[in-house]
Amino acid sequence: MPEVSYFLFDNLSFGLAGYYKYSVAGTDLYPVEGREYSLGLISRYYFLQRGSFSLFAENYLGYGERKAISNYFDHLNFHFSELKAGLGMGMIYHVIPNVALSFSIWNNRLFVFSDDGFRRRGEGDFQLGLKINLRSSR
Repeated sequence: MPEVSYFLFDNLSFGLAGYYKYSVAGTDLYPVEGREYSLGLISRYYFLQRGSFSLFAENYLGYGERKAISNYFDHLNFHFSELKAGLGMGMIYHVIPNVALSFSIWNNRLFVFSDDGFRRRGEGDFQLGLKINLRSSR
């Protein structure tokens, strides 16, 4: 999930995170196309900083949609929207001042809206990523 953030204060950054994914499953004769995207706001607070390493806490609030289309089987077609709120903690290593590698553990709450109604669910998540930070000129 690409992310761009900006430091408003010394240890606090705000930014945007999102993704788009297109996939094809099934067989050559009966393909199923899948599309999904998500876009949201993310904030991160860094604490216990030691050299290039830091621990952080972060949160996310975003919106996304998922859709699958099959021209041959109606039961494989679906479309739903989701509102996602998540909290995470992790560790980051700054390779250079504006680029870092990170690992985080997330607890997410999803509020899913589809043709067959509303449901709520939770999920856990591990993320390994590359972060690009736009630092303030202080």
